[in-house]
Amino acid sequence: MRVDEIRDYSRINVEVSRLFESGASRIRLARCGGQRLLLFGLRGRGDCLIEVEGDVGPEFAAELDAADVRVYVRGSVADGVARGMRSGAVLVAGNAGDVAGYAMAGGTLAIAGWAGRRVGLDMTGGLIAICGGTGGLVGERRRGGTIEVAGAIDSAAIGGRFPVAWIRETPWGEANAAGARGRSN
Repeated sequence: MRVDEIRDYSRINVEVSRLFESGASRIRLARCGGQRLLLFGLRGRGDCLIEVEGDVGPEFAAELDAADVRVYVRGSVADGVARGMRSGAVLVAGNAGDVAGYAMAGGTLAIAGWAGRRVGLDMTGGLIAICGGTGGLVGERRRGGTIEVAGAIDSAAIGGRFPVAWIRETPWGEANAAGARGRSN
């Protein structure tokens, strides 16, 4: 489906839901150009790969609750990717904006590049894995779930960048203190 021809995110989401509910095993969204709220609220059961080509706008895959759905983005995503996600998997080949995984309760969010500030804000479950680094305040107000960052965490609050940080069920302050001491995995 060529997203640039439809443009309206609600019409795009209706069509994706229709294809998903009809049992499609693969859905392709081509020529994305910053559209907001794509895949918002997609729910259900069914093994499906959704391929997204291009950069997508804010709140991509927000409130995704489809356990066997895998979303692969060949591009970058804006702020709020996977906000409120309950199940499913989102893989971003590029970078992500601020608050990736905000209020995430389940599922997996993987970002190959960098992510902005406040990754995992209010997170209660699931996994966020970032191959690049992040801005500061990672895991702020997190009550569960796992955040893994293989690159630097930039945090002005503690004075600079740290080479590698792994955050696993650890309060933000303890993880940052480990990074400040130079501990790495």
